[in-house]
Amino acid sequence: MVTLDYVYSLYRILLGREPESEDAVRQHLAANDEREILRKFLKSREFLSKEWLLIGRHLSADAQPVAVTASSEQLHAMLAGIAEKWQQYGKSEPYWSVIVSEDYKTTNITENIDRFYATGVDDVDLALRAVSRAGIDPSGFRAAIDFGCGVGRLTLALANRIGTVTGVDISPGHVALARKRAQAHGANNVSFEIISSVADILAIDKADFIMSLIVIQHNPPPVMAEIFRMLLDRLNVNGVAYIQIPTFIENYSFDVGKYLEGEKDDMEMNCLPQHHIFQLINDAGCVPLEIREDSWTGGPTMVSHTFLIQKRQSQVSTRRKLR
Repeated sequence: MVTLDYVYSLYRILLGREPESEDAVRQHLAANDEREILRKFLKSREFLSKEWLLIGRHLSADAQPVAVTASSEQLHAMLAGIAEKWQQYGKSEPYWSVIVSEDYKTTNITENIDRFYATGVDDVDLALRAVSRAGIDPSGFRAAIDFGCGVGRLTLALANRIGTVTGVDISPGHVALARKRAQAHGANNVSFEIISSVADILAIDKADFIMSLIVIQHNPPPVMAEIFRMLLDRLNVNGVAYIQIPTFIENYSFDVGKYLEGEKDDMEMNCLPQHHIFQLINDAGCVPLEIREDSWTGGPTMVSHTFLIQKRQSQVSTRRKLR
């Protein structure tokens, strides 16, 4: 339960001031979820404008042993484990698994579902503003891909801004709810694809805009790298991708063999070091237009970046590890 003291503490500690009004405090109290309120404060423009909170984190960290390649068999095994977990979430907690908040649990989603989908509108707006900052007019995008679409939070928001949108996910349960929402709201320019392997991405029609937030991080690094590579392959020349990936986790390492043999977290978090990402961008005939540190991982032990990337030339070939 959210208390008055908790809300006042967030204002004083994170923003360094008293609340602007009693109405603002009451609105936070109504959320009834401490984590959601904390997330709102951490993602607020006021908090993020405090540069000292972001600059200098983990700059003294040493190189980390993170394996980013694996055999076809190992990649299949990794993805099978991830798919099993997210397919289960699609049956049990489809909305909560997208945004971890008590308000979006199955028992509470009915009264909060519109607020859930409104978060997608905000995120798409931020993404397309980044595109505009790079000197590109997003109104020229004819087709988009929402990778890791879940229940269509971003897909439906993109559908209001771009000609046609394809939502892609590995969980049939999530996609079934996304289709239902799209039909209920008359989103006739939306389609959905269920993939069973990373290689299935290559069968999706190419797009002018690709978006993926809080998705790739739940895969082990070799799968993250393969997804990233294939998403860039799906960009049309001059197309743009807006992709979020954690690039550093404190005391993190990744070994393929140990991972496959060990216990897995229900909602695991992984990172892909930046130098690997830059290599993938270069190999795909793309260039980075903007790289922004973001707050999607929500904790001081992790660093996450959102990459705005443009395809400048066709790839000579795409390495297809998964058959």
